[in-house]
Amino acid sequence: MRLLLFAQEEPGPQQAVDFAAPWFEFASKWGDSASIIGLLITLIGFPTLWWMQRKIKIESRKALNKVAMAFLYDALQQISWHITMTQESARVPMWQRAFDSCSSARETIIRIQQNPHLTQSEKGRVLSEADNLRQVKEYIERNKLGPDPSAAFQQVKKDALETAREFITGVQARLDAIRWEI
Repeated sequence: MRLLLFAQEEPGPQQAVDFAAPWFEFASKWGDSASIIGLLITLIGFPTLWWMQRKIKIESRKALNKVAMAFLYDALQQISWHITMTQESARVPMWQRAFDSCSSARETIIRIQQNPHLTQSEKGRVLSEADNLRQVKEYIERNKLGPDPSAAFQQVKKDALETAREFITGVQARLDAIRWEI
């Protein structure tokens, strides 16, 4: 069976070949041109696309870096505030509030442990300060939340809170210096 469009009579073998020849010629001529144009688009488009993706990746990392800095700075302010509230609550003696504030400070300091803006020594120190806050929290829980707690707060625990606050203030000062650099 032969495919012929608008044929009135049964064509011979020569008519069928003549009918397909213009289409093959057209496809050959323009198909080669389309292939060359497609190759040029690929040769130009692929490196351009790769360059744009690389640029997007760099800008995404910069944005993520800024977010990590903002998160760290905010977390450090929260930790400092919670430590100050623990110290104030211990002076007044409001032991439940001191316990809650110390617990919040410890949870927040653990969250910042792997922030990329902390130096290696600061990352190690974060764990140390988290452990100190755990000890203060446990001391408050054991000795101050029961019936008839004494108003006194051990000096060692006060010193641990002050050391943690000084550490946090030092990290904040270092980050402030970085933030103001141009």
